[in-house]
Amino acid sequence: MGKGGDYTIGTQNHLALQSRLFAIIRSWLVGSSLTLASAVSMQG
Repeated sequence: MGKGGDYTIGTQNHLALQSRLFAIIRSWLVGSSLTLASAVSMQG
């Protein structure tokens, strides 16, 4: 468990952080698009 092991752990942490960030962005996009759709339907 030298440099290679540390690199693998770092990569796993980075991937987990990336997927979490992607999930947050995706949920925000879905929420904002739903808000936009409801606002448009209320106006029309």
